[in-house]
This record gives sequence, structure tokens and C-alpha cells, in this order.
Amino acid sequence: MTLGEVEVEVHGARVESGGRGGREFSHGKDHLRLLPPSANWYCSKICDWGRSDDFGLLFAFGAKNSVFIYQVTSGDGRQDSSEDGVKVSFFAQLVRGKRDRRVTAVQFLTDTTGDLRLVCGGEEGSVQIWDVATLTMIEQHRKHKAEVMAVTVSDTLDANFVVAGDRQGRVSAWERDAGNVSVFMPISGDGIHSMAISPHDKALVAVGYRSGVLCLVDAAKGTIRHRLAGHDQEVQCVAWKATVKTDDPVVGGEEEDVESDSADPDVWLASSSRDKSIKVWKLASNSAEEPALDQVLRLPTGKQGMSFTQTKQLWLPVTWSVKDNETDKAPGKHCLWSGSFDGSLLRWEWSADKSQGQGKKEKKRAPCKPVAVKGGVEMHTH
Repeated sequence: MTLGEVEVEVHGARVESGGRGGREFSHGKDHLRLLPPSANWYCSKICDWGRSDDFGLLFAFGAKNSVFIYQVTSGDGRQDSSEDGVKVSFFAQLVRGKRDRRVTAVQFLTDTTGDLRLVCGGEEGSVQIWDVATLTMIEQHRKHKAEVMAVTVSDTLDANFVVAGDRQGRVSAWERDAGNVSVFMPISGDGIHSMAISPHDKALVAVGYRSGVLCLVDAAKGTIRHRLAGHDQEVQCVAWKATVKTDDPVVGGEEEDVESDSADPDVWLASSSRDKSIKVWKLASNSAEEPALDQVLRLPTGKQGMSFTQTKQLWLPVTWSVKDNETDKAPGKHCLWSGSFDGSLLRWEWSADKSQGQGKKEKKRAPCKPVAVKGGVEMHTH
């Protein structure tokens, strides 16, 4: 029995890694039944998707001081099928060192060599890079003196530039190819809770703080480019909308030109908070103009409302829909997915053409109502 999991009727199995001289790597056991461990709580990004030529689509999450990786295939066993019905099977348990503490952040990374890596932040202050095929740590730094709260890297822009933030507000910019790690503190006296690198500039990082402050940081220079009107409580998630060619692991691993219109250089950033709101910002990628507030989305609380205890337990993740401008359901629209009070998925849609900036025009904007998705069934909120 391994840490955090229960095995019932287990037999051994091995996974063969193609393209590596015929060597085989043992990635755990074939579980006929597996009760997976609970992911670590209250972390801005404790799970992630990744795709490998050898192993297909993988899903990883941090549990205690380990990372558990699962393989996702279609019901007929094909890894790249988009048909309904998927099979999730245990792939590997990445066991960190004895001195390493709780896992706090994970992100898959396709390295410059083409190999799939996993960036892992820890409570002990380390930022580690693991090779998924061999389940070994290949690089790390321990420049943080406090718990690492978030890690971010863009393999489409620069896989060698890894940024992390800790509970004391320090940001580390790791240039892996040069072996340099610079540490700076954009805002003193405030802890970092979430961060994400922009899709058009590897140095531009959105950083959300525990106090609700939201700022755009130049990680290469160690300076603040913009300080936005953030939230009243902790910024639990920040997400950029991809505007360049990306290699999305969930949609088959092929490059998709998500938003390739060069006449529209705008970039979109969404932030979510415990204050029950989601803010969407519009940035001009080719200028130093101040970002404009485009939308303020507020969670529906239901007919009975929410108690103070329920509000404190709210966890509000947010992500942009893949290829939302090309779907039949949302042509010419922005589409966001978020969590909710009752655990439902909420889909937010609004017109991309009629989006207005902040100021007086914002008051004329019709309120955006989400669509709740429960068990695959859509239910409109009121």
C-alpha cells in the first residue's frame, strides 16, 4: 500500500517507454480498484494536465508530500479520442524527498528537449523539476524561505524561464539555461496566492495576493508594470486567455491558433476571489496602456443565500474555455468556466465584439448570467 491510497486486488504491471532504446520503466501497479488520495486543499494550482508522446494524456495532482499522476484514455483505449466516455487509470506516484513537505503547486512543462516535465512547488520553499518518464528530479532551487504558493512557466514562450511566488510575497525568476535565480518582492507585507505568465510576454506575470491586490509584474526586471483594482479578499486564481498558438494537452496536443487575428492584439486576463467575484481585464499587448476592466461577474448565491461559514469555505477556480470563439454554442463570444458555492460548474458567456472598457460605459453593460452544469445537464441561473 502506498501513501494516501487504498489498493484492492492488485497485480504488477510495467509501462514501456517508446523512443528510449527499448528500456522499460515501472510506473506503479495496475489497480483493479483504486481509492485515490485527497488533493491538498487551498492551493491555487494543485493539479494540471500534460501530454506525452509516450504516455498520452496525463493528469497530476499534489497530495500530502507526493504527486499522483493518472492516465486518461477513451473508453476504447485510445488516448487521443475525443469521444464521450473516458477511462482514468493510475499511472505513477511521484515521491519527493524525506525533507520535502506538502506539495503546494504543480504544472506540466514540455521541455526544450521535447520531454514532459513536472514543475513542483513545496511547503519547504523548493521549486523542483521532475522528469515524468523516469520519475526522477532533475533540477531544483531553494531560494524561497517560505512556503511556495504558486509556480508558472510557458513552454510555448520559454521553457527555461520558471517563476514562483511564496507566502511572504517573494517572487523567484529562474533562468534554467543560465543557472540564475533572482528573487525580489514586488509588494512588501503581503503574501502571494496565485500567479500566471501571460501568453504573449514571458516576463509579464499576473500575481494575485492574499489581501486581494492584483498586479502585473515584470519578472525579468523585478518591477511592477501595472497595479490593478483587485478584489476585497484573496485572489484565488488568475488565468490568461491564450491569444497565440498553443499546444493544449486536452484537445489532442495539436497546435491551435486560438485567436490569431493580428488586427486585434488585445489580451484578456481573468481573476477570481473569495469575495465571490470574477474580474476580466483587457490589455493591449503592443502598448503600455493601463489595463481596462471589461467585466465584473458575481456568483449567484441561490434563493436561501449563504452563511458566513459557507462563504469562508468558497473556493473559486476560473479558466478560459478552449476555442470558445469557434464553437457553435458561443460564436464571437468570450467563455469562462468557474466554480460555485454548491460545487457546480458555471459557464459565463458574453459578446467579444461589444465588450467595453471601464468608466461610464461599464454601467450600460447588461449583467452576465452564468449557466450551471450539473451532471452534464445545463441549468440557467436566475
